[in-house]
Amino acid sequence: MQEFLCPSFNILGESGRFWYIFGMFDDELEPRKKPIKAKNLETLSVEELADYVESLKEEIARVETEMAKKKAYVTAASSFFKS
Repeated sequence: MQEFLCPSFNILGESGRFWYIFGMFDDELEPRKKPIKAKNLETLSVEELADYVESLKEEIARVETEMAKKKAYVTAASSFFKS
């Protein structure tokens, strides 16, 4: 049996099979999400709420644009490596 050491885990190989041993480092693989703090809406006027909705719509549009860019990068990279 051969043992290959990597920074955060060991790969043990035998007869073409590989096992991943992560031990206590399993949580490092999952991305950490930052909690979004909810805004107190009770103190806002109707006009302020309307402005807040507009700012959220603008943020959603910005995020969707960034997602489209990243999807395009992934598609381009995928087609580059397939050819």
